[in-house]
Amino acid sequence: MKKKYVLIALSLILLAVLVTGAYMFLTKNSRILGGMVKNMTLIMKDCEGIELIETKSVYGKLNGNGNGVDFFGAVLIKADSEASVNAAVARLKDTFRLVEYTPQRTNLLESPFLVHKTISFDHGFDTSDNSTYYSVYFIASHKDSNLLDIAGH
Repeated sequence: MKKKYVLIALSLILLAVLVTGAYMFLTKNSRILGGMVKNMTLIMKDCEGIELIETKSVYGKLNGNGNGVDFFGAVLIKADSEASVNAAVARLKDTFRLVEYTPQRTNLLESPFLVHKTISFDHGFDTSDNSTYYSVYFIASHKDSNLLDIAGH
């Protein structure tokens, strides 16, 4: 009888380890992208002359061919001037290899890096106060040395 309970306990522990491992494996790209977007917003919060409105992000095969995972993060901002946006982009380039911005007049973010997926902001555009909206975005690739990772690295 005691052996039966020990066997059940060991089976439950093994099951918990397997479920946790599968969860970590399947959510890895989402966690990587979440960290990148968090880092981007932390940097931009310290920039003067801009107000963060909304963040959006997507990962996967965003453009081109091949078996790679691209990470794309965007922040919709309201800026006092284009100089403020340039200063924020300069700060972001210390962390991200490729950072760009574009004036944003509609909800749909158009970027040459988003060929296979789209990003649409939820925020409505109120330009009655002559505010200018911009989307600031980064694109990054993450290479993993784990040969067993079939999630597209």
